[in-house]
Amino acid sequence: MTAAPPLPAGAVLVWGGAGHAKMLRPTLARLGRPVAAVVERDASRAAALPFPGARWLADEAAVRAWVADTGAAAAGVAFTLAIGGHNGAERCRLEDLLVGLGLQPLTLVHDRAWVADTAALAPGCQILPMAAVGEEAVLGRQCIVNTNASVDHECRLGEGVHVMPGATLAGCVTVGDHATIGSNATILPRVTIGAGCMVGAGAVVTHDLPPGTTAVGVPARPLPAPSAAAAPPSAQGA
Repeated sequence: MTAAPPLPAGAVLVWGGAGHAKMLRPTLARLGRPVAAVVERDASRAAALPFPGARWLADEAAVRAWVADTGAAAAGVAFTLAIGGHNGAERCRLEDLLVGLGLQPLTLVHDRAWVADTAALAPGCQILPMAAVGEEAVLGRQCIVNTNASVDHECRLGEGVHVMPGATLAGCVTVGDHATIGSNATILPRVTIGAGCMVGAGAVVTHDLPPGTTAVGVPARPLPAPSAAAAPPSAQGA
């Protein structure tokens, strides 16, 4: 068997080959981090990955084989997860998988974003163009502050939170693990958003939301939880 070619210095594995990966591309280029491989389960995208020359990996088994064949862990390969949407739990699961294989999460801050010196970003966070993270804000692992979003002073974000484009978190907001704040939504000061919540686009949240709530509108109101009868078969254990 032919030995795998050596990996370039500073090599990165990107998980996801769609639009979010394209948004991370300028920051990776500015940092001089060559993308050695892209994980993309949709085979139709394999011929047009956002990183020309990168190796296409179709699934977790392919990732494990690539790491073993290339010596990626010993070479110090890092990874970033180009998975947006309401997928914070999946980002955290994949981080656990890749760290277990010896790779390291890469924190990315676009050069046109602003992060206060007193803010704290856990490994794997992504701060996209024109986003702002204010004084003494604390972000857990695998948080995304997307384009033109704002996380103000003393906010506390759990792991896997996604603040979508244009959303605003006022001061002292707390957001639980794996919650998503929709595009152009506003969370008023000192409000707590529970774990796993989904705040709809354009909503204005004026009061705390319990875990697992989906809230929409102005002011935001919780949607009724779907009944078991209305859930798809996969959600009923069929």
